[in-house]
Amino acid sequence: MMKQKKKNDGTGYVHDIRDITSVRDLVLSSCELYADNIAFLWRDKEGTHTVTYREAGENIRAVATELSAMGLRGKKIAVMGDNSYQWALSYLAVCSGVGIIMPVDKDYGAEQLEFVMRDSGAAAIIYQDRLEKTVNAACPDAVTISFSTFPALIAAGREKIAAGDTGYDTYSLNPHDFGVLLYTSGTMGVAKGVMLSQYNIASNVMEAMRVIHVYEGDRALSVLPLHHTYECVAGFLSFFFSGASIAYNASLRTLMGDLRELQPTVLVVVPLLISTFYKKIRTKYREMKCGKLIYCLQCGLAAMLPKGGRRRVFGAVHRIFGGRVRAFLCGAAPLPPEVFSAFVRYGFDVFTGYGLTETSPVCTMHSDWYRSPDDVGHPIAGVRVRITDPDENGEGEIAIRGNNVMIGYYNNPEETAKVLRDGWFYTGDIGIRKPNGAIKITGRAKSMIVTEGGKKIFPEELESCLMNSDLIGDCFVFQKPDNGNIVASVIPSDEAGKSEDGEAAVAEYIKSVNDKFPAYKKIRSFILRHIPFEKTSTKKTKRFSESNLSTEGEIKLDSSRALPGGDKEKSGEKSKK
Repeated sequence: MMKQKKKNDGTGYVHDIRDITSVRDLVLSSCELYADNIAFLWRDKEGTHTVTYREAGENIRAVATELSAMGLRGKKIAVMGDNSYQWALSYLAVCSGVGIIMPVDKDYGAEQLEFVMRDSGAAAIIYQDRLEKTVNAACPDAVTISFSTFPALIAAGREKIAAGDTGYDTYSLNPHDFGVLLYTSGTMGVAKGVMLSQYNIASNVMEAMRVIHVYEGDRALSVLPLHHTYECVAGFLSFFFSGASIAYNASLRTLMGDLRELQPTVLVVVPLLISTFYKKIRTKYREMKCGKLIYCLQCGLAAMLPKGGRRRVFGAVHRIFGGRVRAFLCGAAPLPPEVFSAFVRYGFDVFTGYGLTETSPVCTMHSDWYRSPDDVGHPIAGVRVRITDPDENGEGEIAIRGNNVMIGYYNNPEETAKVLRDGWFYTGDIGIRKPNGAIKITGRAKSMIVTEGGKKIFPEELESCLMNSDLIGDCFVFQKPDNGNIVASVIPSDEAGKSEDGEAAVAEYIKSVNDKFPAYKKIRSFILRHIPFEKTSTKKTKRFSESNLSTEGEIKLDSSRALPGGDKEKSGEKSKK
């Protein structure tokens, strides 16, 4: 039976879990405790494949043994590819018995891959076969190991173990030493290598599991890229720590089939993905006869029922996700409150949190006892959050201190000194602390617009409101450099894009959003865009991409007429960044 114990900070209870100090500890203990549980599963043309914790543990030991025999002990080893058992096996084997793991974005081209391999001094790269051309072009001096060679790699490692190789069993590490290297550029700048220790990662897994319980019978469907710390910790290591299973989504094209066949209980998502689900659900209802009325009646009934009753009322929605999904874990960007509330109404638990690669990544999160659509929860145990230099509204830069904070940026003491000061990591994000202690994120310091009158505008706040409409597929808010006006670049939803009056409907909707804000925050013009924004691997829009900042086809809201790019007319308060 699950045990609980009282926390000391007044935010509720925590789950009683085992302690670990490293990823190696996590692997060894889980493979012993949950030996017969299914650890990994995936679908391909041959059917559905499963691997138990016992089998995974044996394969991890074999791969680590063979990699060490190849002279890679203590070296940096990159892994690059789609989410898969081979990717997970590479990560766990390197961490538990070889050296330093370096997850790499699978979408890197040869130039980007060459940079991170050269900058890091990585000795080897484990990669998916379809990336062979890129790897060969970028890594001429590195040991290269493709996913397809894993059967031979495992067999060779087992032979060495059978012959008496005990290197894996006697392997020791300092959990506080440099153990994980992640290159991140986010939405703002050039790639920087974030150095994490295995203790950073292990402590983050433990403290997250103290407030959100993952059951042995749970199953995650791994959709987000594993090279990103959010998916790696929330959708992979936390489930492996708990004896649950991790299923792999082959691609977004097979997502609905994977949901139906692999039947996950938890989905780790970013706001763009869950918002897309929400809009498709609403579209399905509109296409039904009397669908709008049925939806309203179901929402009214669900409001009077406990979660189990809501799940029955919205049974058709649950079947879309395979019928077993109980919870969504959402991070990496703000989740529109309307979407959060809608999924709660459907009978799902929705958890949001906040963190960065530099913080392993979780700093604050919702718990099994507290969730709210307008914040990102309380600081997890072992993490302190400070709002620095708050203004009259209590807004200030968020600073973090705790076991999760990185060692520093690899070979980059200047950038490290900018963000690590007096034991605090300065995130560059702006937020406030609510009266109940929960943290609310209001914007990003580097994207903040400051008017000549000293007023602050956070584009993320406007974008969150814009995304509440079924008319909007995606959006990006920025400031025109020539006149200081606020512009919304909008990708219309499929429905709005097909409509003859789609432009007028979008214009009216933006005006309704403007009514919620003071004059200095109002959107003065918009662009109907029909190509995707340039994004990071976690689907954050790149703030300073030249393509994303294009004003071609700009439409002024007061006249609904197209303007040439770079229009010089001034309306509203002139401002500057």
